[in-house]
Amino acid sequence: MPEEPLQRALAPVGATQEDEDVLSLPVTKLQLSVRARRCLDTLNIKTLGELVQKTPQELMAVRNFGQTSMAEVKEQLAKFGLSLREEV
Repeated sequence: MPEEPLQRALAPVGATQEDEDVLSLPVTKLQLSVRARRCLDTLNIKTLGELVQKTPQELMAVRNFGQTSMAEVKEQLAKFGLSLREEV
C-alpha cells in the first residue's frame, strides 16, 4: 500500500487510528459544488488529509476557486472536525 507512509506523514504526532481514518477519507465524501470539486481535482487533492495541508491562499490561487467555494470547503471540513492549514 503506497499511501500508508503519506497518510502517516499527514497525521499529527499522537493521532489516533480514528484521526488517521478521517484523514484518509476521499474528498468526494465532502458535499461540494462541481466548481469546488474541479478546483480540488486541479490541485490533485484526493483525501481530506491532503486537503487540510493546504492553506486558504493556496486554494484561492486556483482559477475559479472563490469565496463561495472557500466557504463550502471550510464548512464541509468542519463537519469532520478539520480545518485548512493556516499561513505561518
